[in-house]
Amino acid sequence: MDFDETQRRLVEIAKARSAQSPWLTVEQLAIKFNVTVRTIRRLHEAKLGPPRVKRSRRWVYDRAAVEEWERSSPWAQKKLRIPS
Repeated sequence: MDFDETQRRLVEIAKARSAQSPWLTVEQLAIKFNVTVRTIRRLHEAKLGPPRVKRSRRWVYDRAAVEEWERSSPWAQKKLRIPS
């Protein structure tokens, strides 16, 4: 097994674990909404973002809470173009 194949397998394993996790990192949340990490942090500071919790040393977002926030937040509806 060469280095590239090993690296590809590790990336696949990481993606699978990430998909199974009930938590989203701030980076994953930013990718989901196609915004920067800075925007996600600004939303939190303005008390407009989804609820987050601190696990170990990282802030994470519960997937179920993010989905609920998507349905109820005017910002998310505008950003995702969800009809009200």
